[in-house]
Amino acid sequence: MSTELEPSLASTYALVADRLPEHRFLIRRLISEDEAFLEMCSEFSEARAALERRLDQDGRTTAGSAAEWTEIVERLTAEISTYITSRQAK
Repeated sequence: MSTELEPSLASTYALVADRLPEHRFLIRRLISEDEAFLEMCSEFSEARAALERRLDQDGRTTAGSAAEWTEIVERLTAEISTYITSRQAK
């Protein structure tokens, strides 16, 4: 098994692994082998991008609902963490 991720997965992996660094090795494996996990991680990546678009360079919120996107990012982080925990038990 190759340790390199496809370029299209590398940025998604980096975002999730930065958020949950204690699980980075399992994240790397799951993101390349588990379609359901990849979908969750892709949603997380998209939500993070949407949140970033709502923050200006000084970190102040701009027009749009940064609070909503923050909640979505937190929910997806919890879902990913739960999914990882369930895979560790196997």
